[in-house]
Amino acid sequence: MSNVRIISSSTLQAANHQESSRIDLTPWDLPILSVCHIQKGLLFQKPTPDLQETLIHHLKVSLSETLDYFPPLAGRLSTVDHEKDDYISYFIDCNNVGALFIHATADSVTDLADDIDCRSFVIGTRHRLQELPESYFGNAIQGTGVTMKAKELLEQGIGKAAMQINRMIASMTEQSLKSFLVSGAASPRIASTDFMRNSSKVLVVNSSPRFNVYGNDFGWGKPIAVRSGSENKSDAMTILFCGAEEGSIDIEACLSPETLEAMGNDEEFMDTVA
Repeated sequence: MSNVRIISSSTLQAANHQESSRIDLTPWDLPILSVCHIQKGLLFQKPTPDLQETLIHHLKVSLSETLDYFPPLAGRLSTVDHEKDDYISYFIDCNNVGALFIHATADSVTDLADDIDCRSFVIGTRHRLQELPESYFGNAIQGTGVTMKAKELLEQGIGKAAMQINRMIASMTEQSLKSFLVSGAASPRIASTDFMRNSSKVLVVNSSPRFNVYGNDFGWGKPIAVRSGSENKSDAMTILFCGAEEGSIDIEACLSPETLEAMGNDEEFMDTVA
């Protein structure tokens, strides 16, 4: 992609903000405070000339009205230092300070190409924890993983790994999630992604094909593609999205140059994905 030029930036507030509120972080939120924010981007068709004149204003109005329904996005992460008890608590101050809106341009964008796939994993917990209200806005994910020796995987096949993953997911019950929330609140911790960046033997899958990313229309029509940024990436990471066509799945893979070259030289693999 060519160099991006910033045309303007502004801070947009919710159109009909009523009053400030506070949202305390949960044991699902706290561990990933040190992790960079999620970078997901939607790509659209180039707007028609008649749309270009009003598009930016329309998007700003659309975002401002959307913030009415998602006040944390216009708020700020805040802390309280409890010096007497020697701990710090974190919360989201839904004060409607606003969300950053950037208008930028680039001379050209490279053509989109079909991605090739390549696996610890994250389990969604919303439907597993019945007491969680529909309006809950924070994280509701449980990180876990399975371990297999390379020899075992080669001899027993990928089906063996899939079976172990299935068993791990099935073991994630409502009671086990409640136990995690209780213990997490009693002994909070901050996670680190160093183990992923420094290990060549960790396969990671994140995001979910359940998210209807192509259903977003803020006045520019529906997206034609979705891409993620470079943060929180590691070699052998796979990101899944719901596809543009019904029943399809978009797969984005993060692979080192060495891994890509090895895959390209693997005739059996290339015959399978061709």
